[in-house]
Amino acid sequence: VWLIGATILGFLAFAASGFVLFLIFRGTMSRATGLVRTETWKTVWVGFLAVIGLPLVSVVFVFTVVGAPVGILLILFWALGLVFAPVPAVAALGDVMLRGRGGILGAFLAGAVVWRLGIWLIPVVGLLLYTAALMAGTGGIVLAGWRQRRAVATAMPPLAPPRLSVDGPEPPADWDPPLAPTAGGSVESGGDAPSG
Repeated sequence: VWLIGATILGFLAFAASGFVLFLIFRGTMSRATGLVRTETWKTVWVGFLAVIGLPLVSVVFVFTVVGAPVGILLILFWALGLVFAPVPAVAALGDVMLRGRGGILGAFLAGAVVWRLGIWLIPVVGLLLYTAALMAGTGGIVLAGWRQRRAVATAMPPLAPPRLSVDGPEPPADWDPPLAPTAGGSVESGGDAPSG
């Protein structure tokens, strides 16, 4: 009973977190789901490199004094990715099952039910199902984020150099500019130069 209850709670937590991810990062997660469907092997390879490479990079950062906070942050992202990264792959599975008729959230829910049942009912195959979804989902998220960043960067106009404005408020009528020495050492002004 406890095992069944924990499994149901785990499924509900995964489904709720997936819905939240799709609502907050709708563009990136939808694009990642599409990439998992259309470029499956590419997302699997990119995800494999990300899942293996991120901890190694994090360890390198942790052993440096300046990069230790960055390394800890990368490890935290990696740990969160182990839980949430399968979401795009699960949604792509549901989209294939529903043949594109359920919307992105309906596809995610259908895929989540089948995926979690497969993990729960078939222990050895379940580990393979989790690993495949983790690799493909991670690769989809990385590729989607990279392509979205590149699209935004190419769409933005180049930054123009800052232009200093010489326009300003008019000085008071009785204001005299400060005395400026000339090349010969004399002072440009109508008044007398101070004697030294």
